Amino acid sequence: MHIVGADSARVKHFALQRGPGPDPNQLALDMWGLPDSAWNVAVHNYLLQTLVDLQAADPMYSTLPSLESNLLMYMIRQKCKTLQKTWRIPRQRRKENGEPETQAEAVERYTTQTLSADKAGRQRIRHYTVSIW
Repeated sequence: MHIVGADSARVKHFALQRGPGPDPNQLALDMWGLPDSAWNVAVHNYLLQTLVDLQAADPMYSTLPSLESNLLMYMIRQKCKTLQKTWRIPRQRRKENGEPETQAEAVERYTTQTLSADKAGRQRIRHYTVSIW
């Protein structure tokens, strides 16, 4: 699966039922759309079917505990949502005045968010460590 997002024109045509869905040979998520868009649901279904077929065909997977397809679908959807959120964070956005961010501003915003999240994580760990004692 490609990390770059799917072509927006293909996604739009698929959503309007005017074009084909995701190509299994070049599978890509709709990174800018909703996590449960028609395109992404088609990708999730393809991934689920591939996983189920792989588990049935490959003896290596027969030793793993069998999971219900609903649970597998939930796990696929959660991973794709996380991937989508992670992919969107460093992308350029629009400022309040409507102008697009420069690449430097996008990097600065991303760095600031990452550092504040890391700081909050360290603070939670310190708080938990202190509260144990």
